[in-house]
Amino acid sequence: MNELWLTFTEYVDSNEDMVTTIIFMMKRAVRDRNRNLRLTVMGQLFRILEELGQKKNQSAPLIYKTLIFSLMESPNDPIIREAIYSNFMSLF
Repeated sequence: MNELWLTFTEYVDSNEDMVTTIIFMMKRAVRDRNRNLRLTVMGQLFRILEELGQKKNQSAPLIYKTLIFSLMESPNDPIIREAIYSNFMSLF
């Protein structure tokens, strides 16, 4: 999904349902019990955020919001929190 979004950004952004579906699926994966899945999806979200943020894409704030909520929803998981902090530091 990430590769499709980054490769065909204009097409994906032109279809609001597609953007909503991709972000919904990413949110579900970020809340999964499997830490490896969560870390992988978060890494991909940061990758998308970086690309779309540089292009000032309208979907970048939604991805940013998803990552911030993931940080707030992981108060007892230091590995997840550290990964999010590290990615935000390198992003900014």
